[in-house]
Amino acid sequence: MTVTALLSLFAAASAQTINPTDTKGTGADADQVERGTTTASVTQTVNLKLPEATALHQHYAARAGLPVTPPVPAQQPAPAPTAEPQVSEWPTWQTVPDDPALQSPGARQELRTPNGYRVALEGSTLEVMRKGYLGSAPTLALPFGPLPAGTWRMRVRIDLLRNFTTEPRPYALGIGHDGQLQTTFTAHTGPGDLPTERNALPAQQWILLTGTSPGGQFEITVRAMDVALSINELTWNGQSLLCPPPALLA
Repeated sequence: MTVTALLSLFAAASAQTINPTDTKGTGADADQVERGTTTASVTQTVNLKLPEATALHQHYAARAGLPVTPPVPAQQPAPAPTAEPQVSEWPTWQTVPDDPALQSPGARQELRTPNGYRVALEGSTLEVMRKGYLGSAPTLALPFGPLPAGTWRMRVRIDLLRNFTTEPRPYALGIGHDGQLQTTFTAHTGPGDLPTERNALPAQQWILLTGTSPGGQFEITVRAMDVALSINELTWNGQSLLCPPPALLA
């Protein structure tokens, strides 16, 4: 047998046999196979998932004169709804007669603050006094709590409120929650009828204030140059906040 005949036999033995049933896939996506006697070609459809166009892609596409499709921004998840914060109702007030039964006797505790206030607790009566100097009035804060949500009652009397500056705005009594000032009251000490503003209280009379709170830290504040404020009842859900005394006097 000649060398040419041997090579022909070797090639025939090594060649892959393509059967008529050699296909991959079905339907429109099936591989297209063209079969010949000794050769075959296969046409495949390949689906590629390309990344979204970036600014650099768009830059080079624009320079090449190709159409530029702006990228579709990613959908951001909607923020979770937040509960509406509870806001305390504006306190209501009314004048009340003096009630000696509320002025229970007890040892007097008193201190002077660095910003010039004198704070005293005698029995169940809390007093805040200040005789200051010309200039901006400092703020005194008396914190209570933290406390649960509920209702509160306060009997107050403003005997003196005098200021010679308007900024920061002075007041005889402020009520706040968690460091946020909610309500301030001034005192009407001049002649004539009480102003129509709902935060103006008559001076030198006992006033009963009532209100509600969502809870947290309850604060009484005062900001005045000269002031004399008395509180002989302060209850939260029926429980006194003056016994034991506030933290400033404890």
